[in-house]
Amino acid sequence: MPRLPHLAGIAVTAVALGVLASAPASGDEPVVSKPRVVAHFDFAAEPDPNLLLARLNHEQGR
Repeated sequence: MPRLPHLAGIAVTAVALGVLASAPASGDEPVVSKPRVVAHFDFAAEPDPNLLLARLNHEQGR
């Protein structure tokens, strides 16, 4: 019996995702429009001493 609620939840989720996937895009707008870069990490850059000090202070509980 304990599997029945889980199966019902999975079925409802599958139906909801199916309905959302079949919905047309609004107007002429594509599904993904103007992707943006959220963050940029430069691993080749020199480490910032202030950030290193803050990390050490945090690890030591200061």
